[in-house]
Amino acid sequence: MSGFFGWQAYRKQDGWYAMKCIANDEYNTTNLVWRKHPLDIDRDAPRDAAEREIRRLYMVGRLKD
Repeated sequence: MSGFFGWQAYRKQDGWYAMKCIANDEYNTTNLVWRKHPLDIDRDAPRDAAEREIRRLYMVGRLKD
């Protein structure tokens, strides 16, 4: 799975999301905290379209670190 500055494309039943692990949390059972941002693309779009959308959103500043 490739990513862009830590953001990865992840598909669920309701569509594509950009996800990034942002911190380790000692109070979480998995010790990971994920930031999730829905992508405004077709649910049946291929992964490369989702990755292009992640790059576009990052460049315009909608995906924060």
